Amino acid sequence: MSNSIVFKNVTKKYKMYDNPKEKLKGLFHPEKYGEDFYALQNVSFTAAQGDVIGIIGVNGAGKSTMSNLISGISPPTSGSMKIKGESALIAINSGLNGQLTGMENIELKLLMLGFNKKEIKALVPDIIEFADIGKFINQPVKSYSSGMKSRLGFAISVNINPDVLVIDEALSVGDQTFTNKCLDKMEEFKNKGKTIFFISHSISQVKRFCDKALWLEGGMVREYGLIEEIMPKYEAFLKAYKAWSKEEKKKFQAFLVHRRSNPIETHISEEDTITDSVINKTLQPRADKQRKHRTKKRMKKIVYSILVLIVIGIGTFLGYQNLFKENAISNAKNLSSQKEAHKDSSDAQEEKLKLKFISVDQAFIRAEPNLESQASEIAGLGWSYHTDETYYDQQNDVEWLHVSRPGIKGKGGWVSNKLVTTLKDQDKVVDESFISSLENALGMPLSDRISALGKQESDLPSGSQSEYEVVEDRLTFYNVDLSNSLLTDGDLQEQLGKPQIKNKYSLFYHGAEYDYLITLGQDNVVKSLVITYWKPFLEF
Repeated sequence: MSNSIVFKNVTKKYKMYDNPKEKLKGLFHPEKYGEDFYALQNVSFTAAQGDVIGIIGVNGAGKSTMSNLISGISPPTSGSMKIKGESALIAINSGLNGQLTGMENIELKLLMLGFNKKEIKALVPDIIEFADIGKFINQPVKSYSSGMKSRLGFAISVNINPDVLVIDEALSVGDQTFTNKCLDKMEEFKNKGKTIFFISHSISQVKRFCDKALWLEGGMVREYGLIEEIMPKYEAFLKAYKAWSKEEKKKFQAFLVHRRSNPIETHISEEDTITDSVINKTLQPRADKQRKHRTKKRMKKIVYSILVLIVIGIGTFLGYQNLFKENAISNAKNLSSQKEAHKDSSDAQEEKLKLKFISVDQAFIRAEPNLESQASEIAGLGWSYHTDETYYDQQNDVEWLHVSRPGIKGKGGWVSNKLVTTLKDQDKVVDESFISSLENALGMPLSDRISALGKQESDLPSGSQSEYEVVEDRLTFYNVDLSNSLLTDGDLQEQLGKPQIKNKYSLFYHGAEYDYLITLGQDNVVKSLVITYWKPFLEF
């Protein structure tokens, strides 16, 4: 059987910027601004006709980037790709225009794929029948639920009869009847010898439908082979990962972050992935490079200072004392005016030193108040910090806050003021009523588990050890896996109200004693819930 897809050392790299100003500078000096992020690195694999391959991995492993490359949505940065025939991507909202009706979207997408009017007319009845969304076919797609969008996207893609089909979490929404209908259709494609890539967090669906598995970890291929060989290893990894301590998880995540910031030519083996030796081996060259850079920068400052002293001495000797005096006065006035411009009023300063919350999905907490300083930790959306000092970096126009978490020893550093926010007391949710609404929305009890937060580990409800994380001997984080939930972002907000902080894939609610972070998948379906007992951070 011939190969339908061949990837050879494929890499996809992006640039990440802390703010729009840095991004603009990066257009002119790409080597100086922005941080490299390798979504995929040195990916090599071969897929034969008739293969059904499950792409697995934890969130952020690079699965969606892989689906975009296979379906031709984005090109690779380097490496070679060979794809035989036409490919189609099925994902929530993929290729759908929210302003157009379902019927208009069908016609537009088929036109863009090269079908003529006669062919479109012949395909439309089958697409409408498969989607089975009734009169909504003539309504704007923006009014559709996630399940209806998935139905329409799936119906269009499978009826154009592609050679390669990529399904990215499209079966995570909708009812079981439609899911079975889709699986039957994919089974039909499989029997016709078409290549199918199936991306899902549902291990049972992957094991049921796929015959091969491609395991991605941190943008690289960790394992590739038959499903019965790979899935036991993957399930064992997930079980081990859940059993790790919080520090072990942070160390592993830091390892992946550094690995995806640097080009790596070697494959990381299963044993090496979680060992200190490989983590240190990977991070050490970066640390050495940063150390050399700091040394070089200090030497430049020393040389510059010596030159300035020599010039001043010569000027004084030649009798230009008045000129230097005038310059000194002028410089002093400029410095004074600059300080005055950025000096905070007492009210504003008091506002800055309140409890701050991270307002972005990821924020670097740096060891020093400058953009070149090494990150001491990576904070997530909703993390709360005390602030005790401010610093204004005039050269880069960045206001830095010195932050700390009293409940976690040794944690803290400097963060840009643009990445944090202060939440008003009157906007806090009432914990008791909010938890009740949350239970109703999710259809599951939470009160007993939440009541354990703030207590000792010995007070854990039976059988729930893996759901909690401990800080300073107190149960602080309660994690709820909602990967099988069909609840959407819109449905949740209707019952809980508007969150205090909202990003593309996160909703954050702040209460008097607890914080609630809800993460969403790319299809806006609820994936997980983390409840934090944040009040003790003020008491430790």
